[in-house]
Amino acid sequence: MLSRDRKDCRDSNAGKGFAVVASEVKAPAAQTDEATDDVASTVEEQGAATLEIARNVDQATRADTPRGELAVKP
Repeated sequence: MLSRDRKDCRDSNAGKGFAVVASEVKAPAAQTDEATDDVASTVEEQGAATLEIARNVDQATRADTPRGELAVKP
């Protein structure tokens, strides 16, 4: 039944209009997909950098270094 309804819709004027809209939405949808991948990649890179900074801070605070020497000095 669903298959017949879709065929009827596709063959009707409304169905043809839907097909036009659907084809016009494909390009922006592809751009959105690509942008989402770019954002995910950036977030992953920032997460890795943050983890590295946290490890370095942890290592510095565990070292036999007096507290005053941990501060960055000009």
